[in-house]
Amino acid sequence: MEGVQMETKEVRAKTIVAAVRYLMVAALLAALCFEGYYIILLRATIKKQTDDLRNISVQLQLLKSEREILSEEISSARKQAGEKDDGNTTQR
Repeated sequence: MEGVQMETKEVRAKTIVAAVRYLMVAALLAALCFEGYYIILLRATIKKQTDDLRNISVQLQLLKSEREILSEEISSARKQAGEKDDGNTTQR
């Protein structure tokens, strides 16, 4: 009788060890899936921020261009008004 109980205990122990191993494998797979999802989210965030930065760069270039045009127009207006052009169009 004791031999049967020992075999039953060993089978239970092996079953528990196998169940724990399967649980660990499932947990690792879940962690891997979450990590992949997180990487996808990071890529989307990086792409969005890159697009935003590109748009800001384009806007900055447009503003610089407008500034140059306005500077030339101010210089031209000053010349027509007879003012001395010192090359500095900003007044402080």
